[in-house]
Amino acid sequence: MTASQGSRTTGITMAKTLKSLALTVAAAALLSACAGGEPPPATGGNGVNAAAGALSPAQAAKMPTARPASQVATQPQDPAKTEQAKTDAKAGQAVAAAPAQESERKPTEVIPQPDLGEGLFSTYEVKKGDDLLEIARAKSLGYLELKAANPEVDPWLPIPGHKIRIPSVHLLAAKIDTGVMINLAQMRLYRFEKGVMVDTYPLGIGREGLETPVGTTTVLRKTKDPSWYPTARMRREKPELPAVIGPGPDNPLGNRAIYLGWDLYRIHGTNIPWGVGRRTSSGCLRMYPENVEALYEHVNAGTNVKVVNDRVIVEWREGRLWLEAHPTNEGWDALEYNEPMPDMPLTTDMVAMITHAVPEGTKIDWNKVNKAVKELRGYPVPVT
Repeated sequence: MTASQGSRTTGITMAKTLKSLALTVAAAALLSACAGGEPPPATGGNGVNAAAGALSPAQAAKMPTARPASQVATQPQDPAKTEQAKTDAKAGQAVAAAPAQESERKPTEVIPQPDLGEGLFSTYEVKKGDDLLEIARAKSLGYLELKAANPEVDPWLPIPGHKIRIPSVHLLAAKIDTGVMINLAQMRLYRFEKGVMVDTYPLGIGREGLETPVGTTTVLRKTKDPSWYPTARMRREKPELPAVIGPGPDNPLGNRAIYLGWDLYRIHGTNIPWGVGRRTSSGCLRMYPENVEALYEHVNAGTNVKVVNDRVIVEWREGRLWLEAHPTNEGWDALEYNEPMPDMPLTTDMVAMITHAVPEGTKIDWNKVNKAVKELRGYPVPVT
């Protein structure tokens, strides 16, 4: 071994040690500040690493820890809603949950791009001091979304000069006329106006045992600079929590909160943006501060909200069938903790959805289908 090789090995070992030491810090930062708190009374209205092979304290604080123990959900999912949501995404179409509020069955759409073949993703050249969390936020992506698209990249110490994929297109699991559609499997929110998707943002969602529910609801109200009221469960787990945390940098709700018709659930900002694009909340939907400020201006009391959890989505477009596959909750957690992804075999329901999405006589490349479902890169790939 040469001196330079030995130095490099020592640097890598030191970086791994620092990562290990950072795990406990990140646990407190990401998991204890999950904002599910009780609703308030009804009233109106960074640092980066300085050298390759070493982590800065700021980077270390963003890292995940060992898996948290399972916890009891604040509000369990309604099985009937869950099953209905599974049937809503059918070969690139969406069934309206309430015809008076949502559109009739229509073809799905994608984020506007010149064409799917050339606009699937752009590239970004890693600079010294970058990590995937910083890049994800700069590109309005979630951390795990970016990590899934670049599984070969060290998320904390990417090699300067390496080009990473920046996903720029997603297929829609459902479509509504006007309002908000959220696909938990994509950890992404879409805003519609008159049947057209106009905005999309990454989300942080509920962690194990505190999953975000699926179904349809509406916005009840919205508040700037909200106060946070920890739930009884949170105060049992952390007795030092005060009864209320007012507006400011310590407030887990950030500076915007959009209250939903589901008790205790809301779309809100965060004082820990590194939790966006990860399963770290108590069931609420976290957004980057700049994103929630933009969304806040376009939703009001009564705005429709549809939440689905569809991992495999297909669409026939430009004479080809496109397929987008995402991990299960267990898969996202494995990706978070750098564990092997659980197998997600092609099910009979998936086969039926795929075969019904193409014109009669179209040849489907099942090798490509299986590859996409196995790799779970999270962006559309052609399978015909």
